[in-house]
Amino acid sequence: VTILEVHEDGTTNITGILPPEDEILASIIAGWEAYDEENSALINNTVKAITFDEHGNSWIGSETSDKWFSLSSDGTTDETPEKTGGISVLRKDGWTNYSTANSDLLGDDIWALGSDNEGRIWISSDEGLSILDGTNWTNYPKDEYGIGLIQEIQFDENDNLWVLSWDGVGKFDGYDWKIYPHLNPILAFDFDQEGRTIIATSDDLYYLENENWTQLDTSVG
Repeated sequence: VTILEVHEDGTTNITGILPPEDEILASIIAGWEAYDEENSALINNTVKAITFDEHGNSWIGSETSDKWFSLSSDGTTDETPEKTGGISVLRKDGWTNYSTANSDLLGDDIWALGSDNEGRIWISSDEGLSILDGTNWTNYPKDEYGIGLIQEIQFDENDNLWVLSWDGVGKFDGYDWKIYPHLNPILAFDFDQEGRTIIATSDDLYYLENENWTQLDTSVG
């Protein structure tokens, strides 16, 4: 249930959201199965990214969680230790975990995941970009492509890799990187029907054409 506040000028603000009735909520979550560190081999509950491979397996990326303390009402302090992140893979036959401790994964703090048409898994961590082709790892440390922390991974119609950071987007064709910086922080990106790269920044929308950013006209009428 959404609570709306209607103003005299006709504008409307959302001021609150209430949970649905119990029977409605139960029907929504029916059929769902929850996984956490307690009931599964999930490497860390702080899940940051999820992707699915060509076989329908779930690849789950967790970030490293910091140590923190909580104060109870009786004055005692509970400590939650730092937990390492990494990759958890859920297949029909069970779980497999990848971390820097048991694989060539570059970093354990996972930020983005993607799967391409060749079945490879692309993993962005705090240390760079890792690719797993099933058995072999290929790594690109973050200093090699010059775009900083990758926060989103997508593939275009030609299966080129596109990545997003706060400072711009990058394209990788399997051999070379091309970086397209922007003055404003980039919040999201996608491809339109013409195959152009569209970005949403903190102030407006832009599309990439002829190696340059052009602002989209978002006016109505």
